Amino acid sequence: MADSLNLAYAVLLGLCFGTFFNVVADRLPQGMSIVFPASHCPTCKHPIALKDNIPVFSYLWLRGKCRYCAAAIPVRVPFVEAGTALLFALVVARLDLSIEAGVILVSVGFFLVIAIIDFDTRLIPNVLVGPGLVVALMLFPFGPGSEWSIGEAYIRTVVGSLSGFGLLLAVYLVAQLLGSAMGAGDVKLAALIGAATGFPDMFGALLLGFIGGGVISVYLMVVHKRSRKDAIPFGPFLAGGAIATLLTEAAFGNWYIGLYT
Repeated sequence: MADSLNLAYAVLLGLCFGTFFNVVADRLPQGMSIVFPASHCPTCKHPIALKDNIPVFSYLWLRGKCRYCAAAIPVRVPFVEAGTALLFALVVARLDLSIEAGVILVSVGFFLVIAIIDFDTRLIPNVLVGPGLVVALMLFPFGPGSEWSIGEAYIRTVVGSLSGFGLLLAVYLVAQLLGSAMGAGDVKLAALIGAATGFPDMFGALLLGFIGGGVISVYLMVVHKRSRKDAIPFGPFLAGGAIATLLTEAAFGNWYIGLYT
C-alpha cells in the first residue's frame, strides 16, 4: 500500500502524462512529430505558454478557449488529464512505486492513447500497436507476470497474444459475413491486449470489452434508433477492458474462468 506522498507523486505524474497523451492522440493520426513543434493552438498556431499548459487547471482558467483566438479547446483534454491521474493513482495505491507498477503504467498509457485515437478517428494506428506489442512481450515478466517464473511468464504472454488475435480474428470474420461493422484494427489490438494481460487473463479483458461495447450498442439502437450496421469505435471498449484487468489483478477474469473450472 502506497503512502500519501507516493500517491501525490502518482497524481502529478499522471496529470503530466495525460497532457502528453493528448498531444500524441492529436498529432499521431496526422503524421506529425509528437516532440516538435512545441505545444501550440491548432487553430491560430500561437505557442502555448507554460501558464496555459497546466493540466486541468489551465482549461478551467481559460474556460475551455484559446487565450489568443478564443477557439474551443476539446473537452476531452481535461478529462484525459484527470483520468490519467486517477489511473496512475490507482496503480500506485495497489503496487506502490515499484517496477511492476511502472510496467503496468506503460501498458495503461498505450491503451489510453489507442482508445482516444480510435474514438476520434475510428482508426487504431499500427505505429502504436506494433511497438506496444513488442514492449508488452518484453516487459510482461516484470509487470503482470511477475508472480511467475520468467519462462512461464513469457509463455503466458505469447499464448495470450496469439489467443487474443485468433479470437478477435474469428469474431471479425463472422462480423464481415453478417454485414456488421468491425475494423481489422480491433484484431491487432486484441493481440496487444493478450500480450499485456497474459493468458488466461486476456479472456476477462476481452469479455469486459464485449460487455461494454454491447451495452452501448444496444443503448444506441434502442434509444437513438441507430442501425446495427452503424459503426461505433470498438477499440475504446477493448482498451477499457484491458485497463480494468490490469488494475484489478485480473479479478474479473479469474472469477469468469472459475465458473468453468
